[in-house]
Amino acid sequence: MNKTCTTLIPAAVVTGVLALMGWVAAQTLGEALEQGFRHPPDSAKLRTCSISKKWPIGAETRRLEFRFEIYNAWNHTQFSSVATTALFAPDGSHTNQRFGQFTAANPARIIQAGLRFAL
Repeated sequence: MNKTCTTLIPAAVVTGVLALMGWVAAQTLGEALEQGFRHPPDSAKLRTCSISKKWPIGAETRRLEFRFEIYNAWNHTQFSSVATTALFAPDGSHTNQRFGQFTAANPARIIQAGLRFAL
């Protein structure tokens, strides 16, 4: 007696197996998130600190002001762009060597001080 068994294999399993074998399924999007690259949350963004002091000089209208400002106070690297263009050769090989890598960052810590005399 010859028994045959037919089962349906989910597409995600087939895609995963092909990916493990190094093959790429034609015309499939895969299992990547639609918004795969995310920037850090607002709490991790650049921190700016400033300190100022005003001294009255003589009359009320004249004063001396000192300001000290720091941009990106914690000096954490904040990446600003990612290479998201996938380029393929006619044989299907991937040709963009920078795909998925960070390509730019915001400036490092900037410190400035100023002195202002107002009449």
